[in-house]
Amino acid sequence: MDAVPGAKDCLGLHSRVGRRSRSKSRSAPVHCRDLRPCVCLLALAACGTDDRRAIDDSWKEALRAVRTREPAAPAEDEELGAQNRDLRLREAILEPNRWSYGQLVMQGYFGVVTYDNFRRTGGAGPDLATDGDESFPTIGGGWMWKLAGERVDFGLEGMLSFSGRSNVVAFSSDSSGATLLLDFDLSIFELYGGPFVNYFIDDNWRAYAAAGPLLQWADYDQSDTTVDDNSTGYGTGVYVRAGFERRIYTGSLLGLGVRWTNSTIDLGNDLGDLQLDSTQFMFTVTDGF
Repeated sequence: MDAVPGAKDCLGLHSRVGRRSRSKSRSAPVHCRDLRPCVCLLALAACGTDDRRAIDDSWKEALRAVRTREPAAPAEDEELGAQNRDLRLREAILEPNRWSYGQLVMQGYFGVVTYDNFRRTGGAGPDLATDGDESFPTIGGGWMWKLAGERVDFGLEGMLSFSGRSNVVAFSSDSSGATLLLDFDLSIFELYGGPFVNYFIDDNWRAYAAAGPLLQWADYDQSDTTVDDNSTGYGTGVYVRAGFERRIYTGSLLGLGVRWTNSTIDLGNDLGDLQLDSTQFMFTVTDGF
């Protein structure tokens, strides 16, 4: 052994390596790549290197690297990961329902109008009325513009609608008390708008209400066995409407609504005025949240 320079030191170092590596293996696994500095040091000692201080310092550095080696991060818990994914998906879906200031949403609808009061009074002919059971199909839409509010939203809306029907049966009475049956055609185009209030009940449902002035343009054609009168006219009135909707997919809602109107339309001297009280039932679709 003495024939090889540094052999005794190499054996001593090998003994220390064995003791330290055995004690270390009880607490944590040592990978082969972590022992490469030790192998190099042993080879260096076997070749006769007398720099004991350099060897010890290198060995301490290698052991320190092994001792401070961080264990691999544990795998993410599957249940927690699924909850996080669901939360992120939920936030992504519900984000469009947060109505920002100045944001416009569009609403369209279709439904039916029933006239609780339909009367034509004045003019050259006898007054006319319906039995209150007549209904007109309607379609319309417009925008809702948020101006204020957090949980409860406030803003303005602007809407238009069209309704009409032909061959509506009505009755009239002349000065002698005789009742006449006749029919008429009526088409009404409307512009209306005003302030609204909106409230998101939860993540999926919202309720809203609005009221304001109403402008109408009408085309009226009345006929019986002897007379055929036609006229167009303009009128004004008020409306109140309300509804609720449910989210069907991101940013879009589907629901039901109702609107009540009261208006008077001037048809001219020959036909007088139309006095209308109506209730409108509609399916609504709103997009843009």
